[in-house]
Amino acid sequence: MLSAATEQAVRHAVALLQPDWGEIVDIHYLEGGYSNANYTFRHGEARYVLRMPEREQPYVDRKREHGWYQRLSDGLSVKPLVLDTRTGHMIVPWIEGELLIDAWPGLDVADLLDYLARLHRRLPVAEAVYDVAALAREFWQGPPPFVPTPLGPETVTCHNDLNPWNVIVTPDGWITLDWEFAGRNDPLFDLVTLHQGLALPAEELLPMAAAFLASSPRATASRLEGVLRNFWLRELGWAEYQMRHGNVRQEVREQAERAKAELQARA
Repeated sequence: MLSAATEQAVRHAVALLQPDWGEIVDIHYLEGGYSNANYTFRHGEARYVLRMPEREQPYVDRKREHGWYQRLSDGLSVKPLVLDTRTGHMIVPWIEGELLIDAWPGLDVADLLDYLARLHRRLPVAEAVYDVAALAREFWQGPPPFVPTPLGPETVTCHNDLNPWNVIVTPDGWITLDWEFAGRNDPLFDLVTLHQGLALPAEELLPMAAAFLASSPRATASRLEGVLRNFWLRELGWAEYQMRHGNVRQEVREQAERAKAELQARA
């Protein structure tokens, strides 16, 4: 149950974003947000989600995010009704469906690869590069504790935070949420993020990568290891940045510990 202060903050944020709406009801906190607090509520007969960022994040550019939503094709994502580029507060319609993390037992690797291939084919060309090496320097305000893998020449537009909590499986297709980190990257980065988020067997990753990049001979074990190092470096940097800025929840600490262990194993 929300505290009176939190409920009031939600109502105030919605009123600023949609001043003509008036009363909202049925406000609930949505579990799973790490950098943002998310709440669902009803206005009239419709249900919505309010995103309220809890702190500034390296790399995140709200004006770029707003423009990115305008460029996304219909059916790929849920587009905001309103996004305040100053605060990052955003209202989007509620999507009926099941999070990928919950739907996964009824799906298989072929479904995952088909979704990712379709997603990458439909994404517009991104101007920004999602450079983990540069991002790591921002996280640590200097050299990171582990050496990142340089970004190779083969880059495509990627989501870059494609964990199974950011994908909703619906009868009409899979909807991808949270485009704050979109940018050009190795296409395997999104595959690795899904694989690690779903805790799939390690031995399945290389065959998945080979199938995903069927037309390319470059889905090698060494390339995949480099992407894995960059993924876990991003996870460690993000978690340690969060903790330095007061976000010390248990799941954030666990992410930092897991990421450090993965990186030490690959050192």
